[in-house]
Amino acid sequence: MAELTVLDDGDVARLLTPAATVAVLRDALARHARGELAAPPRARVPLGPGGTLVASAGGAADVGYGLRCYETGFDVEQLTVVWSAATGLLAGVVTGRLLGEYRTGALGALAVAAVRSGHCGPLAVLGCGRQAWAQLWALSALVEPAEVRVFSRHGGSAFAGRVAESFGWRAQAASDAKTAVVGADVVLLATNSQAPVIEPDWLGPLAHVSTIGPKTPAGHELPPAAYRDRLVYTDSAAQVATYPGGCAYDGVPRELSTLGPVSGRGTAYLSAGLTGTEVLLAGHVLTEHERNP
Repeated sequence: MAELTVLDDGDVARLLTPAATVAVLRDALARHARGELAAPPRARVPLGPGGTLVASAGGAADVGYGLRCYETGFDVEQLTVVWSAATGLLAGVVTGRLLGEYRTGALGALAVAAVRSGHCGPLAVLGCGRQAWAQLWALSALVEPAEVRVFSRHGGSAFAGRVAESFGWRAQAASDAKTAVVGADVVLLATNSQAPVIEPDWLGPLAHVSTIGPKTPAGHELPPAAYRDRLVYTDSAAQVATYPGGCAYDGVPRELSTLGPVSGRGTAYLSAGLTGTEVLLAGHVLTEHERNP
């Protein structure tokens, strides 16, 4: 039996670029639209007070099938396993957090690009953690904002400096959330807040807002009133429909994979996590590793 390939965050960082990651996820969305992506909702196994074991399975016939598994109490080490669809043998394993973050970032970037092609006005990002960074990292392959306004209770200035240095964008820390959001063309919420971090009337009528963090009725970073009069879409309506306790948005969101042209209205994107996509991205990483070990 051949030695099993096991890659980690260092390999993912070496082998993935924003453009390549976005390309894999764009292809995954096209497969989803054609019904060629196996993408059932996640399975959750309660582990008592320690957290929940979450597993998502899926894939595509010509790439492979597999699963991603992680434990929410610590949210550090994750595991993505890929089996060859042709042979049924294990193609490899990817560990760590970066694969999932880049996958989520690329889906979020494609969600923004669907309504803001090429260039956009001011972009506000609330939060300066790993998810916020992954969104901008992937977005750098698709959209160039006029400026980036960062608000975070911790490290906003350092994050803005990193954005400017890494992507060549004009970026600055905002003194408060309202200053960051008012007048922004695109707003990215990437916090772990269980309470709204913005007010609905801070958003312009044609602005786009993405919520990457909590979005259940019991805890949500985006107030439900902000969905009013906006076209709401997600990468996985099936996933949203199975949220424990429901979703803060009480309607049925459109699918990103089949979203047509949008003009003349504000938009909101629910980042849900289209299953199967992490397997396709892991398959790409494993293939790149074979070419560049």
